[in-house]
Amino acid sequence: MPLPNQVWNQVEDCFNRIPSFEPELREAILFRIAGGNQWNAPWARLQQVASKDIFITLLRSTVQTICDTELERLTLRAIEKAIPKENENDKLAMGRVLSSHFGMSATDTHQVSVLFLAAEPTNDSALRLGKELREIQEVIGVANRDNAALVLEMPQFATRPKDLLNKVLGFRPSLVHFSGHGDPCGGLKLESQDGRSQTVEPEALADFFSQCKQYLQCVVLNACYSSEQAKEISKHIPCAIGMSDKIGNADAVKFSVGFYTALNNANTDFPAAFSAGCSMLKLENSPYVNVPGLYRNGQRVQV
Repeated sequence: MPLPNQVWNQVEDCFNRIPSFEPELREAILFRIAGGNQWNAPWARLQQVASKDIFITLLRSTVQTICDTELERLTLRAIEKAIPKENENDKLAMGRVLSSHFGMSATDTHQVSVLFLAAEPTNDSALRLGKELREIQEVIGVANRDNAALVLEMPQFATRPKDLLNKVLGFRPSLVHFSGHGDPCGGLKLESQDGRSQTVEPEALADFFSQCKQYLQCVVLNACYSSEQAKEISKHIPCAIGMSDKIGNADAVKFSVGFYTALNNANTDFPAAFSAGCSMLKLENSPYVNVPGLYRNGQRVQV
């Protein structure tokens, strides 16, 4: 489905404020073996597109004349990745424009896009959330980018309810990972405007994530006492992971390392990745082996 002129004007405006293009951008557009369905990626990487005008012309003619789903997906991903990380408003705005036209995210490709959210209210015990993110980044970073199963989006710390809504709806990720505190009485502890704890109830979380089922495949709640929240969320999306009891900070990180290591190799096989996370706890002699739970259709499942 070709891009309409109105959308193209916004795409070009975005490009005009981008100082340079990533190799992935050229690989996405310079484009496929003539008459075939396979991407000529090695050739594309060798191309050096010096002129922004030439590049936009190629992009426009390619997308507007070829009705090719894979080309559209790669183009959307390339556009999203080209926007500087620090220019978050442009990234979210372009994501909304493109998703409204195609019905998909700018990051909606064969890859699993992971959105990391964290909250550490000032009136709760300290957590090493930066360490968990760093470990996940290292796992994802060891993959070959051309064939990477996972892509980590811009993380969000000090997550408030409005940040949760803004980030998930803006990025439209395949997987949402929350790291922080859970409430023994139910709910997740996000942060208020002043940085203190603000509990979001399981039903409210489930209701929000039910609006994301078009693209969201899994939610990981790496927080103590988060099983009830995962159970409710799993009624609306394919699966969710939560903790049935408290879990130590270091053990929560170990579970994440096992989970994402497997997911990078097994692509979107979430049950296998969950099992690998539990196996990592077993290998480390963790006392919390049975705390993580995988939920589908509102029920905890054995894998």
